[in-house]
Amino acid sequence: MTSFESTPLRLLVTGGLGFILIGALPGLYGLALPVWTEAHGAGGAGLVIGIHGLGCTIAVVSGLFGIVRLTLRLSFALILAGALGLGLAPGWGGILPAALVTGLGYGAISVVVNRRFLTEFGARGPGMVGLVNAIYGIGAIAAPPALLLAGGRPAPVYLGLAVLALVTLPFVRPALRRAATVRPGLPPLHAGRMSILAFIFVSAVLETGLSGYGPTALLGLGLGAERVALLTSGFFVAFLAARLMLYWVAHHLRPEHLMAAGFLITAFALGLAAAGQPEAGFIAAGAGVGIQFPAFYVWAMHVLGGDERMSSAPLLGGLAGATIGPLALAPVLAAAGGPVLFPLLAGLSLLAGLALLATSRRIGAIAAGPLDKRPAA
Repeated sequence: MTSFESTPLRLLVTGGLGFILIGALPGLYGLALPVWTEAHGAGGAGLVIGIHGLGCTIAVVSGLFGIVRLTLRLSFALILAGALGLGLAPGWGGILPAALVTGLGYGAISVVVNRRFLTEFGARGPGMVGLVNAIYGIGAIAAPPALLLAGGRPAPVYLGLAVLALVTLPFVRPALRRAATVRPGLPPLHAGRMSILAFIFVSAVLETGLSGYGPTALLGLGLGAERVALLTSGFFVAFLAARLMLYWVAHHLRPEHLMAAGFLITAFALGLAAAGQPEAGFIAAGAGVGIQFPAFYVWAMHVLGGDERMSSAPLLGGLAGATIGPLALAPVLAAAGGPVLFPLLAGLSLLAGLALLATSRRIGAIAAGPLDKRPAA
């Protein structure tokens, strides 16, 4: 009989709550920055998101190189401390360090939950990775209304996140089985396997480009602000629905084929947007983008091998794309206009999908080759 005492059920609940927590954080920063700027001046406003990203990167790199063994309990403790700091900080001197700590927790939860869902749910692991990444969207959707209920004040919302982390922490349990794959020294960065991170890099460029610049592109096409807000919600609903769908289909299809499908769906949808159907195309692109990371994560764990530190590598590739992509797109869009986003990203997504289909067999052969040092299950 299944009970809450069973580790898989505990992991489902605690991991899901962890992803709700980290899903709420990105949107809250954007809403909190104007409030903090009005209260404390503009001195640290341009640093908060970057410092949060730095914390994420430190956590992911630490996991990749075995500097710190990331656990779910440590992850929740970091989120608790960071959210508490963001809720209580009297000025930028407290907000910036708290953002760093929160970023550490964000990166750690991303690494640990994805890894444990894949390995501890058996044959359902790939689908469960898609499910928990869909749950992330619940936090993103819930955060803005929570801020409105708090009268536009971010402090109560951050304190609420801290309380949720505190309440969840006692229920967190160690992994079902301790992987015997952590070895000293560098992880096995050989045999061309790390080249697959190019695909998650492109995926992150697509996701951040569409979520960050997509509304501006729609406004540039003459759509009204209220209509654009509805379309943006539609994008994330499609994103969430696609990830939920992975729970049922992920164990029937190869993950690299699912990711290629995500790229090609995105390319087709953005082609529609560029060809005069921006509303339908933009929403449909949310579904294509939503498929990509969970599918890639499952595929990457097969290709990169059994060393548990390598579970950080897909996240590191995604962070690089999410950082570099917007910086590269900004001057292009400024020079050519926002609507060029759709044909530009359509072409990038099409190239990525075709490249993945063309190389996946060779990459699979590398993963199964003689340099594969993975221990037997």
